[in-house]
Amino acid sequence: MAYEINKDEYKLHIKRTDGTGDKVIVNDPVLAPCVAGEGVYYLANLDEIDKVKLDGSQKTKVCGTDAFQVYNVNVNTYHGLNGSTSITAEYRHGYILYTCFQLHEVGDKSNPPSYYKLDPNTNKITPVKN
Repeated sequence: MAYEINKDEYKLHIKRTDGTGDKVIVNDPVLAPCVAGEGVYYLANLDEIDKVKLDGSQKTKVCGTDAFQVYNVNVNTYHGLNGSTSITAEYRHGYILYTCFQLHEVGDKSNPPSYYKLDPNTNKITPVKN
């Protein structure tokens, strides 16, 4: 299992599903970590997706996040990722599914999610219709 936690500034941790073997494998802040095969995919910043082996070696850039667009219903526009975007990742059926949505202020309308999938074999991101 891969995860980040704010008590240590969102560094990338990995541990066994039984909770043992917890260790930091990326000593920088990360977002939306997801184990796929022998690696962990994560957003190193809002501009790119990186991959690191489960032992913390071979950190590489996978692709940019330019394809990610979120909709803000309150201003009726799409935009790229920003500091107010929620991003989660889940491995399913051979790809990583990213769910993104713009957070909103109390009293504003809720924003709909956008879905994207990353194919770990080709490192291509494509939009997914909900």
